Amino acid sequence: MKSCSTAAGDRVRSRRLPRSLAALGLLGLVVLVASCDMILGAHDYEVAPPPEDPPCGGFEFVAPECGGCVEASCCAEADACRGSSDCAALFDCLATCDARDGECRFTCKSLHATHHDAAAETFASCRTQKCTAACVGCGGIFEQLASTCDECMEREGHCCEQSLACATDPTCEPLAQTMLACTDPWCLMHHFGSGDGLPPALTDALTCAFTKCAIPCALGRKWSCLGEYGFQDEVPETVSFSLWAGHFTGAPTPNIEVKACSRNDLACLNPIDIQTTVDNFATLSVPGGFDGYFAIAGGGLFPVLYYHFHPLWFDMSAGLDMYPPEFLDAAFAPAVLDPELGALDIYIADCFGQPAPDVRFSVSPGEGTTPYYTVDMLPVLGPNETTGYGRGGFLNVQPGIVNVVATLVSTGQEVANTSAVVRAGMVTRLDVFPAD
Repeated sequence: MKSCSTAAGDRVRSRRLPRSLAALGLLGLVVLVASCDMILGAHDYEVAPPPEDPPCGGFEFVAPECGGCVEASCCAEADACRGSSDCAALFDCLATCDARDGECRFTCKSLHATHHDAAAETFASCRTQKCTAACVGCGGIFEQLASTCDECMEREGHCCEQSLACATDPTCEPLAQTMLACTDPWCLMHHFGSGDGLPPALTDALTCAFTKCAIPCALGRKWSCLGEYGFQDEVPETVSFSLWAGHFTGAPTPNIEVKACSRNDLACLNPIDIQTTVDNFATLSVPGGFDGYFAIAGGGLFPVLYYHFHPLWFDMSAGLDMYPPEFLDAAFAPAVLDPELGALDIYIADCFGQPAPDVRFSVSPGEGTTPYYTVDMLPVLGPNETTGYGRGGFLNVQPGIVNVVATLVSTGQEVANTSAVVRAGMVTRLDVFPAD
């Protein structure tokens, strides 16, 4: 209620007139109110409106559309986030980013790691799935890979459609967040190595990013985990390893024999397990922590010795393309595969598990070998480093134990160093992670 005082100090209040006096007193009432307003300082007694409620979680989003969507759709998740110091620090920073500013969000996620914080993952999933356009543009699925990644994904004709499809898919977006929170191969294998497979929307988004935005998203170029991670200490008694092995075209290839061999059993005279493929699959039982290799032969295809990325600490699966001898002869021409020697095929992935370009392999002993690197999915003689396929190798390698070193061409940094056995008339396939 508004009030004023006369010069004599009497307080005058506006009040409702009796119905019988309303008509006669109307003019006087108008004069009274007008005179009250004219008294010096009367406006100082205006009653202030009640304060507005603080936003959900106390996050002041610079983009009003984002703040409004969070208020409407993710309030409980925002409040829970405020209760976690890691989550609150991250989203206090993200709140300052415009929906199309992927570089800002990359900086925030680089400065405020949440280490799989449950509140952060829940709030991020809600905001991404329900407030995509208002808060994260094209979905921002891979924005934390590099400061220039989101800008590339959002370009017309690039990967906005695929990124949005994953961001708004409740089966895809949480897995993408889990994957991107990993900073080393062990984390990736722990979450995704069991062979359950990725949802199609995530596979499509990854494929598009790697095809059109590999350099802006730094795919295959992350090496910060070197020497900074390790595999689990608890060793189960046994684990299973499921292997798809067959013709590289995917054609059914019956009766391929798969042996699990100890690392020091160079001729695999005492295999740990032997299985024959059924519909191109074989599942073997090996001791927990198995770090040997698999000898694979049959189906009229060139036999292979296969080394998995890392010791088998839990149930795992993998796929292995095999080739007929005539295909390899044509692919490696004019080089000739000496039947008395072996071949070495190497695949290297970075800390994010992506095929790594800019890597040069060396093998010892390496006298008389012919190096090659995969270009456009085919082995090519002549190049000196890996392309985006992360593959290369050597022809006509002396049988026995060889040492393989992987080095970044751009910096000279050694990123992997391992050994394998080579046999005459066989290809040794060596999958390599960064040195732990």
